[in-house]
Amino acid sequence: MRVASKITAFAALLSLGATAAACRRATAHESPAPAPSSGSGLASGDSGADTAIDAAARADVAPSTSCPPLTLETSWIGADEGGPELPTIDDPQKNLAPFYARWAEVERGNAKKPLRIAVYGDSNLTMDGLTALLRRAFQKRYGDAGHGFVALARPWGWYHHHDVVHGFYEPMWKAYATTTAPAMDNHMGFSGIAAESLQGGALTWVATAEGDAPIGKTASHFGVYFLKRPQAGTFEIRLDGKVVKEVDTRSSAAKPELGYEAITAEDGPHKVAFMARTGGVRLLGATLEREPKGPDGRPHASVTVDSFGVGSLNAWALARLDTPVNREMLTHRDHDLVMFLVGTNMYALEKHHEWMGRVMRHLRAAKPGLPVLFLAPPDITLGNHGKKTDPRIHKVAEQLHDIAKEHGAAFWDFHAAMGGDLSIVAFRDKKWAQADLIHFTDDGSFVMGRRVLTALHRGFEAAVHEAPSLGCENEKRPNP
Repeated sequence: MRVASKITAFAALLSLGATAAACRRATAHESPAPAPSSGSGLASGDSGADTAIDAAARADVAPSTSCPPLTLETSWIGADEGGPELPTIDDPQKNLAPFYARWAEVERGNAKKPLRIAVYGDSNLTMDGLTALLRRAFQKRYGDAGHGFVALARPWGWYHHHDVVHGFYEPMWKAYATTTAPAMDNHMGFSGIAAESLQGGALTWVATAEGDAPIGKTASHFGVYFLKRPQAGTFEIRLDGKVVKEVDTRSSAAKPELGYEAITAEDGPHKVAFMARTGGVRLLGATLEREPKGPDGRPHASVTVDSFGVGSLNAWALARLDTPVNREMLTHRDHDLVMFLVGTNMYALEKHHEWMGRVMRHLRAAKPGLPVLFLAPPDITLGNHGKKTDPRIHKVAEQLHDIAKEHGAAFWDFHAAMGGDLSIVAFRDKKWAQADLIHFTDDGSFVMGRRVLTALHRGFEAAVHEAPSLGCENEKRPNP
C-alpha cells in the first residue's frame, strides 16, 4: 500500500534545492564541469550532512578481493534532509542487482562500456527536467559522457532537452508521437517519437550544448536510428556543414527493419544534421556521446541517461510500441535500467495489467532480465482546484506496485517522496509546479530528480555492503 502523508509533512521539504556545490569524488576522474547557477538546481547539492546515511555507509567499503575499495560518499548528490521520509525502493526479487553491479564497475573504473539509464515519462518529462538532474549529477561524478539519445522531431512546441541543441524544419517533416499522432505501423522507435520527411531537402539536426551548460559541450560519437523499408528514400549525414555519409533507407525485406549509422569525430563542439533527399525517410532518433578521460589520460566509462518523455504517455501508448523494430532498437542501445514515471494519464484501470504486461514482455524480449523500476505517479488534484488529491492516483500506484511484483520489477513511491496527498499544492506555492497542479516546473523536477537519485544510491549502498566485491573485474555479475 502507498503512503499518503498530509501536506504538513511536506513543509520541511521546501528547503530542498539549496545551492551548496557538490563535492568532488575521492577517486578523481575527469575534471568536473562548472556547477550551474543557484537558480538551476541541477547539479548543486543541499547544505548540511546527510543524516539518513550513517558514517559506515559513507566510508570506503573494502572488498574481499584485491579490488580497490568503493567510496560511497554522497556529497555529489546533495543532502536529502528535512523533507518527507524518503521511501525505500521495493525490490523483493532483486531485479536491480545487475544495475547495481554495473554501477559498481563504473565506480571502480572497471567498466568496459557506459552505464545506460532510460526513463519513460509523460508530459512532466517532455522538458527533460528530472532526467537532466540525473544526467548532470552522474556525469559530474564520473565524467561527461555526452547527452545520449534525443528525438529528431518536436511533436509539441515545448518539447526540448537540456544540454543539447536540437531542432527541425517543421513544414518538411511529419512528427509522430505514440500518443497524439501515432504512426499506423507503430514503428516510432523506443522513444515513441519519430520524424518522417515529406519532401526532399527536409533537414533536422542535433548539436552539442552552448553557453553555460555544465555538460554536453563536446562529443565525438554520433549515431542515428532509422526505418528501412521498400520504397523509402535516402538522407545525408552532415557534420559541421560537410556531407560525410549518404544513407539509403530502402530495403527489399518484406517487413520494416531497423537501420543504424554512426560517425566519429575529434572530441569537440559539433553539429550533426540529417537531410532527406526524398520524402519517406523516417528517422527514429540520434545519440551524442563521448568518452571521458581520467587523470592518466586514458578513457573510462561513465553514465548516460536517455529521456523518453511523451505528452499524455499512458499504458496503451507504451504497449503499442511493442514491434520488432522497436525491440531491436532497445537491444542495440542496451540499457542497464529502465524507469517508468507514468500514471497521471493511466485511468483505464481494468486494462493496466494487460497493457503493462505487454510492455514488460517487450522489454525483456529485447534484454532478458532487464532491471526495471516503476515509480508511483506524482500527486495531482485534477478537477477540484487543489482541495483533494485525485483518488485515482492511489489506485494506479497500487496497480503499478502489483505489476512490478508480478513481473519481478522494482517499485518506488514517488508520490510519498513528494510529501503525499496535496503535496502538489505545496509544490505550486514554492513555484515547483505550475498553476494547473499537474505539471512540474524545472525546479520541481530537479528536486524530485535528486530524491530519485538518492533512493537509487541507497539501494546501491545496500548492494555493495551485501557484496563488497561488487563490480570487481573477477566478480561474477549477479543474475536477476
